[in-house]
Amino acid sequence: MLNNRVAYNVPEVAKLLGISVSKCYQLVKSGSIPHLHLDGRYIIPVSAFDKWLDNSVTGGVSK
Repeated sequence: MLNNRVAYNVPEVAKLLGISVSKCYQLVKSGSIPHLHLDGRYIIPVSAFDKWLDNSVTGGVSK
């Protein structure tokens, strides 16, 4: 559904993360999730989101 995108909007990121849209807006507004603010809209570049997600992973897989 979201393949080959340059950027996501907040509801799309919320769905990808499995969190509420309001929680996602909180994370974006606080600067926790990288974003651009254009014409009153929050845009999350896919490359920045992917990098943020990779850097946010902690711990490892236990066997």
